[in-house]
Amino acid sequence: LTSWKSDALKASRSVFFQLIDTFALEIGELKKEMVQTSPTMDKEPSPHCGGVGGERDSGYDSLRRRMSVLDRLSQTHPVWLLLAISEEKANHILLKQPPGVFLVRKSAALQRKVLSVRVKEDQSETPISHFPVRESQYNQVLEKAMHKCVLKPLKSMIEVALHDFQVSSGAWQQLRENLALAKTKRPQELGVDGAVPPDAVAIEKIRHKFLNMRKMYSPEKKVSLLLRVCKLIYTIMQDNSGRMYGADDFLPMLTYVVAQCDMPQLDTEIQYMMELLDPSLLQGEGGYYLTSAYGAMALIKNFQEEQAARVLSSEARNTLHQWHRRRTAQRSAPSVDDFQNYLRVALQEVDTGCTAKTLLVHPYTTTEEVCSLCAYKFKIPNPENYALFLITEDTSQQLAPDTHPQRIKAELHSRPCAQIFHFLYRRVPNLNLCIPAVMQNGNCLQVE
Repeated sequence: LTSWKSDALKASRSVFFQLIDTFALEIGELKKEMVQTSPTMDKEPSPHCGGVGGERDSGYDSLRRRMSVLDRLSQTHPVWLLLAISEEKANHILLKQPPGVFLVRKSAALQRKVLSVRVKEDQSETPISHFPVRESQYNQVLEKAMHKCVLKPLKSMIEVALHDFQVSSGAWQQLRENLALAKTKRPQELGVDGAVPPDAVAIEKIRHKFLNMRKMYSPEKKVSLLLRVCKLIYTIMQDNSGRMYGADDFLPMLTYVVAQCDMPQLDTEIQYMMELLDPSLLQGEGGYYLTSAYGAMALIKNFQEEQAARVLSSEARNTLHQWHRRRTAQRSAPSVDDFQNYLRVALQEVDTGCTAKTLLVHPYTTTEEVCSLCAYKFKIPNPENYALFLITEDTSQQLAPDTHPQRIKAELHSRPCAQIFHFLYRRVPNLNLCIPAVMQNGNCLQVE
């Protein structure tokens, strides 16, 4: 896919230079996320980087007031992005460039992205200005700018290249035939066990969302819409049966829905998202559902008349593992999602009351695995008599062994109205459950 992007860029150089003005406009948004750095912030400050005396603006505002709109549009254009170079090397590169050229580099000292800009010497105290980008916001600004300036004009060319490759290899025709075959199958023949599938109205609604997803150029927005589709399917499954389902139940249902939508273009959409989505976003719910969509499409690609498509082939699994390792290999620092991989679980006993522990639980960890971890942490001699429960203000529900507590927690947190909930590990025969009403330092206390 990277080579296709490179070829497309070479074939449309005139289009690329037209993007310069567009990117310049995005700088107006980017400046909001910048603060002027002082020479002491980097490990090895460059003599070209001036200091900061007292309070002042971001530095970009002062430069902006001295430059006309025409100057900003004509002199500001991107050259290098996300280079792992030092400030000294950045200064060495930019001093040879005309004013307006900039690069985005990674600062080891600041642990964040820094925008280094070559400016006119009569418009600034130094020829090079450096602007750290706030880590909490840079993705929403830089990624948005890059998507608009690069992906938006290249989207149609990327889609054509992927489609032509599928047609020439025969994969497109095979996919159409398999989709047509899978569409004729009942949910049970695709591995759905017990859950009631979406009706025709819901299928049409989901298909309409997939069509809207195809119009988007941002992989992040595509994944966001895919997330809503998958949550809609989960909601339908749970509302129709009154119980929660795990990944083993969801994947066959997603396969059935994709087959009913009969859109072979979804295969290209999944590849587009898998290759262009920010790797840091692959660790959350978006990455989970994107992986599920890949699995559903892989099942359809390998669907055969004589057997139900219930499990991924070893080839598909290996491809998926290789993709995940390749796309996450550059992640060095832990993301916010890494710190959210913790689950607070309380143990309720008749004699000792209620105590709680914080456990490391990843998104793909099942309830059965969490129960085993609880038995070890709480030193339970007979874990077969215990289970994990989801406790809300007015309900208590035992979680199925193949459900994912982290997914359940994320779902509850994402609801518009905040809802108090707890995960409780307790003895199954004890039906006289006391719902904790007081929490202190994460531990539930008995109410007398």
